[in-house]
Amino acid sequence: MAIMKIIQDGDARLAQKSSKVSVFDARLRKLVDDMYETMYHANGVGLAGVQVGVMQRIIVVDVPPNKEEGEKGLRIALCNPEIIKMDGSETTPEGCLSVLGWVGDVERALNVVVKGMALDEKSGKWKEVRVKAHRFAARVFQHECDHLNGTLYTSRVTDIATLHKVERDAEREEEIRQELAALRDATNKDAVGDTGA
Repeated sequence: MAIMKIIQDGDARLAQKSSKVSVFDARLRKLVDDMYETMYHANGVGLAGVQVGVMQRIIVVDVPPNKEEGEKGLRIALCNPEIIKMDGSETTPEGCLSVLGWVGDVERALNVVVKGMALDEKSGKWKEVRVKAHRFAARVFQHECDHLNGTLYTSRVTDIATLHKVERDAEREEEIRQELAALRDATNKDAVGDTGA
């Protein structure tokens, strides 16, 4: 696996629509592995192909479980994702690995159903799935699907006054990286999420 460069706001590719994935081969599987590694290294929970310069409709998501909210963890690599159902609404702060150091309030649907081709990590095969996601996981899917359509979260900020710079703390980032790794290790990786739509 390799850590890829995450492109930043100002790169014209982030404003372009990504192409549909049509070839599901060993190179795509390697890309998935590299995207996960890159996302984990950056302390992220979602990453779109365009963010690493790959103009294809592919995302990886790994949302840790939230016991306080009663939500299971969700790890999935999804090609050609399409949000087919949305309901509810919630406005919360959002950031992005391609807009480092900035956070702003964004309104998103509370619940989504996403369909696409998911990688079965045991068999290495791709299969069509429908994934139900709630709250934070739903937000991550919406954010990553926006990337595939050339939209950054900053264009969805509900009130520009909420967009603000946050200071980076390397020591705290390492703590977060370790906490996320521990959560991933404790989560059952067999489940693709709630695929009953």
